[in-house]
Amino acid sequence: MNKIVLELKNCTKCPHHTTTPYPTADSWERAEYYWCKCPSIKTETQGRDEEGEKRRKDLKEQLELKKLSYVAGYVEWNDEIDVPNECPMVLQQSDELSNFVSHLNSLTTKELYEEYPDRFPKISDGDSHEVIVKKMLTNDGILWKLVKEKNQEILSKRK
Repeated sequence: MNKIVLELKNCTKCPHHTTTPYPTADSWERAEYYWCKCPSIKTETQGRDEEGEKRRKDLKEQLELKKLSYVAGYVEWNDEIDVPNECPMVLQQSDELSNFVSHLNSLTTKELYEEYPDRFPKISDGDSHEVIVKKMLTNDGILWKLVKEKNQEILSKRK
């Protein structure tokens, strides 16, 4: 059975990440502001300077967002920006969710079937090899769905 791994190294792959151009005098530069538009932001981080804050407010209004948080300014294509400590996506990877994922990883296929009998397709002795493989692949998707549901449950408790 595959293991479930939760990892967030930087903002660029996050669905809540957005960028805007960072204006410079050099037309060859492609620096950007990094913004977080996650609705789970607890408090908005203001722009680091007057220009950054003006851009944050303009973008927030333009995208019709309730919250928008500044992550970084003057980010170039090769820069590695660490995930901020206050990132809501990192907060979602709480001890509770980590423990749940560890629990799922510790279960055998049989134990998964016993713990979640209505979620997984049963494998019977008469199933062909192809059918068994198909059911096992379906199980991986079901595991991810269980983790997503648990994550939503954790988030709803926080509100």
